Amino acid sequence: MGLPMDDIHTPTVPSGPASTYASQNRNTAGGTSLQDLIAEKKRAEEELKALSSVLDSVSRIIRLRNDYKSLMASIEAGLHAHHAEARNNPAPQSGSASSQAPSAAAGSLEAPFAKVNSVVADSPAEEAGLRAGDKIRRFGDVDWINHEKLSKVAETVQRNEGVSQSAVTSAEDFFADIAGWVGTEEHYCQNPAKPAPFVKYRGIAFAVNTAERLGVDHYPAEDEKLRASSIIRRRGGNCPNTLEVLQQLLESQHSSNSPINLALCAVLPSRLSPGYQEIKSSFAEPTDLSFCIHREASNEPASSYIIRSKAVDSRTIINYNGLPEMSSVEFASVADHLPGMSWCHFEGRIPDVTLSCIQYLRQNHGKVKISVEVEKPGREGLQDLASVADVVFYSKGWAQVRSVSDFQSFGRADFMKGNGYGSPKECLQAQAKLASKASLLLCTWGESGVSGLEVPEDRYLECPAFKAEDHKVVDTVGAGDTFIAGMLFGLMCHDDWILDRKLKFANELAGHKVMQEGLGGLGNLMQHAY
Repeated sequence: MGLPMDDIHTPTVPSGPASTYASQNRNTAGGTSLQDLIAEKKRAEEELKALSSVLDSVSRIIRLRNDYKSLMASIEAGLHAHHAEARNNPAPQSGSASSQAPSAAAGSLEAPFAKVNSVVADSPAEEAGLRAGDKIRRFGDVDWINHEKLSKVAETVQRNEGVSQSAVTSAEDFFADIAGWVGTEEHYCQNPAKPAPFVKYRGIAFAVNTAERLGVDHYPAEDEKLRASSIIRRRGGNCPNTLEVLQQLLESQHSSNSPINLALCAVLPSRLSPGYQEIKSSFAEPTDLSFCIHREASNEPASSYIIRSKAVDSRTIINYNGLPEMSSVEFASVADHLPGMSWCHFEGRIPDVTLSCIQYLRQNHGKVKISVEVEKPGREGLQDLASVADVVFYSKGWAQVRSVSDFQSFGRADFMKGNGYGSPKECLQAQAKLASKASLLLCTWGESGVSGLEVPEDRYLECPAFKAEDHKVVDTVGAGDTFIAGMLFGLMCHDDWILDRKLKFANELAGHKVMQEGLGGLGNLMQHAY
């Protein structure tokens, strides 16, 4: 007879009693012990996580989020009271009985947040008595509440190199000069003067969204009511698309020259939001999203709405982004915590911020190779990005209309006829004089294929568009991102390939993309080409 409808969305954990914490304890920070508040906070976090994907539990999630805010406010008030008491009542000398037995409250306040995996021999940390297996309760002003995945530990190390820092490694305070390695099983923070023990990270980028595509018979007129014939929803964004395909290629090539980890740096909504869970599930497991920046006050990711007209095979894209954009300072913090980063790819969405990010990498991470996508016509500042990158990907649209003044002067109709560079060869040869740091320039030109210019050798190559015997254009969204993934794969993983082979590989990969919906399975289609 089937399942009762009431049981379909039953949560995997009990939903708990009706929320009463907020109403009973909103103004009574001192009425409940900090230990109880922290326990209640953990319970709320666990239930929020369990309920975040259950549509029928929205009201419960809202109540829990309100409770969570109240809990955090009460915990903050309790922490202020605790530290005020500590200042007014200094701890007795180490020989007294009270110093030998710390209270349960102190233990709960300063819970361990990291475990030492290893200590550098003869380092100040070893001399101070720090040992592998020790648990870190406090590191300077960093504790279990504010360590932010240990990023604050690294910042403290960089700010205070050579200065004594305090850490609590047992029930009693233990002060040590920590200048070596501190970390958990997954993340390490290290003194910049020491060599890093990390596998290399390659491919960090930003800008991610969800894309919803509506198929219509014709583009609607203003105020027209129109029924869509199809709807497709998937994660979008130029760099995330490139990252997804690049991950497929790495997985399908069984013998990689060296281990490569791909990391995404993007602004995302709250970790508890369904939008973030949807984005997270769209990536293969090895892709590292831990360096993304979350706007916890926002629940909606950046979104694109694509209207595809069957009548003229056109697509109109409407973008929405309510998330505060990433700043160059935020990016710098991420870059400093990406161990052994060797390649960084940018989409030129916000040229002034992107330029600051690239300049930071040049000054502080000089060995990192930088690639940039120059795509949108009329977007001011893209030429500046091309001038500081090692590898530049130009789009046909940008090449034909190089500046805002061109776009405004000629308009869309003349732009489609071609104003600016008339061919990919003209574009690349002219850009070689402007992109002073670049060693490789590439330009896609639609059905005419792709072109590349090795700048030091002044070697120009053309590759016609790939068309299989059963070639039929199904979906062009993401074709350019796929081409970039193919080229980055060749550049990162195959020094043994000459440019001709890299171009043909990426060109064929993009050709397969336009013959299918979405990006799934593209890596497997290219196994014959490795």
